[in-house]
Amino acid sequence: MIALAGNPNCGKTTIFNLLTGAHQHVGNWPGVTVEQRRGTASTAGRRLSVIDLPGVYSLLGGGGADQGVARDFLLDQRVDLIVNIVDASNLERHLALTFELLETVKPLILALNMVDEAQALGLEPQVQALSEHLGVPVVPLVARKGRGRMELLDTILQALQQAPRAVMPAYPAEVEQAIELVGATLSAASLAKRRFEALRLLEALVVSPLPAVQQAVSAAQAQVLAQAGEEVADLVAAARFGWAHHLAAVAMQRTGKMGVRHRVTHVLDQVVLNEWLGVPVFLLVLYLVFVVSFSGGNIFLDFFDKASSALLISGVGHVMLQAGLPDWMVSMMAGGVGGGLNLVISFIPPIGL
Repeated sequence: MIALAGNPNCGKTTIFNLLTGAHQHVGNWPGVTVEQRRGTASTAGRRLSVIDLPGVYSLLGGGGADQGVARDFLLDQRVDLIVNIVDASNLERHLALTFELLETVKPLILALNMVDEAQALGLEPQVQALSEHLGVPVVPLVARKGRGRMELLDTILQALQQAPRAVMPAYPAEVEQAIELVGATLSAASLAKRRFEALRLLEALVVSPLPAVQQAVSAAQAQVLAQAGEEVADLVAAARFGWAHHLAAVAMQRTGKMGVRHRVTHVLDQVVLNEWLGVPVFLLVLYLVFVVSFSGGNIFLDFFDKASSALLISGVGHVMLQAGLPDWMVSMMAGGVGGGLNLVISFIPPIGL
């Protein structure tokens, strides 16, 4: 089973369609109304089962039922390989989930999608550097254009034959010591799995049913708080985001060759988001909206007023008089109803602008 995992809007479903084509089916996850997409990809004479998980920002909790489904699947189900899809144009934000996935000690490769968007922003992905820092294969993609499909399939096959060995930076010394203390009380088969389970317990994401283990967790949490002055979860989160910031700076080299659209957007952002110019620009825009709404609307006001008056008041009155209707009815329809409509229509230009 190959699981596609990533933040919402990272191009996950596009890659799923690219890999599986028409060989897919859609259903619901058990017990919820969240859509489940499964399919098969064929390459080198092998058929690979692929599942497109709902987008998830973190394995730590939060979000709706769809994110809960993705978290439960990644943590509890047997997965042969996780394909973590990240947006190359916003790499730092997506790497936070990558580090959490690596800690599950399940085989993983990184699909660096939207490389063209990153290049349009003047960023050139350093694929080899990113791969070396994470210890997993990295495949650059432009999924919406179909670029990188065969490279991704080849990398998936290689990872299935020989699981990549991920590289995880160390947490602060206080946290590492707590992980070691709690890990010694666990019965997981491998050191890596004990480490992952200990970290989840220390972050208070799960509670052990064994009193001895939970007592060790509480003692370790208190020790970290006394030594570092912060909770374990806060220290771990800060470390992960620090790694993401550093790795994004290393893995995305700024070339300065920014696309025209992005150059214009960048210049405008520098002006309107400037701490000194932002408020004056905002007030100027409000003033211009006011001027255009009233001055610009007045240009068409007379035309709309005269046209609607001729049609709704004079025109209706003339037709009713020619039809021999009584004066009171003509006055009510032409002067009352027609006059009211004429007044409303005359305000259309300022409102429209």
